[in-house]
Amino acid sequence: MTDVFAVQDEIAAAIAGALELKLAGRAAALPRHTPSLPAYEAFLRGRHHYWRLSPDAFAQAKTYFEQAIALDPLYAEPHAEMGQLYLVLAGYGLRPAHEMMPPAREEARKALQFSAAEPRAHAVLGSVAGLYDYDWKQAEEHFRRAMAAASIPPEVHGRYAVYYLMPLRPWEEAIEEIEKALELDPPSVPWRSMLALALTNAGRHERAIAEAGKALEVNESHWLAHFVISQSLLSQGRPPAARRAAERAWQLAPWNSIVGGLLAGILVQQGERKQAEELLGQLKTIAPIGMVFYHLLCSEADAALDWMEKGMEQRDLLLPVWFHSDLLKPLRMSPR
Repeated sequence: MTDVFAVQDEIAAAIAGALELKLAGRAAALPRHTPSLPAYEAFLRGRHHYWRLSPDAFAQAKTYFEQAIALDPLYAEPHAEMGQLYLVLAGYGLRPAHEMMPPAREEARKALQFSAAEPRAHAVLGSVAGLYDYDWKQAEEHFRRAMAAASIPPEVHGRYAVYYLMPLRPWEEAIEEIEKALELDPPSVPWRSMLALALTNAGRHERAIAEAGKALEVNESHWLAHFVISQSLLSQGRPPAARRAAERAWQLAPWNSIVGGLLAGILVQQGERKQAEELLGQLKTIAPIGMVFYHLLCSEADAALDWMEKGMEQRDLLLPVWFHSDLLKPLRMSPR
C-alpha cells in the first residue's frame, strides 16, 4: 500500500508510452507530492461526504479535509477541495458569499503553492472570478489552466461546465464537459444529475428527465435529481407531476431555499398561497435565486427582478448559472 501512488504513476507512464500519446496543448505531467496514506484516506472521506450535498455532509467533509491538511501540510488537493466546499456553502445560501469567497480563494492559492498546476485549485479560482467577481476574462484564464492539466479529474470537467460554460450559454459545450466527467466516473449520481440540469436549462426536457431518472435508479434519495425533474415537468406544462417531484426534493432537502422557492411557486399556481407562505417561513436561510423562482412562478416579474438585484448585491453564486435557463426566460425579456 505504501507504493500505491508510485504504481499509479508507473501505470500512467506505461500506457502513455505504449500508445505514444501526444498531449497536444497540455502540460507535461510533473513529479507530484506523494501524500501520506492517512492524509489520502482523510481526503477521500472528505470527498465522499462532500458529494452527499447536505449541510451535515458539508460539515463532515470540512472536518476530513482539515484532517488531511493536518496530516500532510504539503498535500495540495485537500486545500483545493476546501476552497470548493466554501464555494458550495455560498452557492446553496448556507453562508454569505462575501464571507466565504475570501477563504475559498485563500485555500485554492495554498494548493497552488504546493502544486502550481493543480487543476482543482484553478477551477476554484476560475469559479470565484466568474460567479463572484463577474470577471469572466480572469475566469477563462484559470479554467484554461485547469483544462490544460495532464490529468483532468471529473469534477474539473463538471465545474468548468457548470460554473463557466453554463453562465455564458454554450449549452452543447457544457453538456459535453459533464459527459466527460461521467465517462471518468460513470456511477456518479451528482454528475448524472448535473447533466440533467444542463439539459433542462437547454430546454431538452425529455432527455433531462431520463438522465435524472438514471441518477435516481442508483440513489432514489438524491434531491437534485428530483428537483431537475420538477423543473423539466413545469417547462412541459405538467404542474401536478412537477409538484410531486418538487415535494420529494423538499422532503429530502428542507434546508434548500432553491427547492423551497420552486415548490412554493408551484403551490401558488395551484391556488395554495397560504401553504406556500408557510413553507417559505420554514426556511432558515434564503438564497435569492430561490425567491426569483418563487416570484416568477407567481407571475410577479417585478418582485423576481427585485430579488435578482438583491442576489447581485449579495453575490448569489447561482444567479449566473441559472440566468440562461428556460425558467428565467421572462426576466431576460424584461427591459428592466
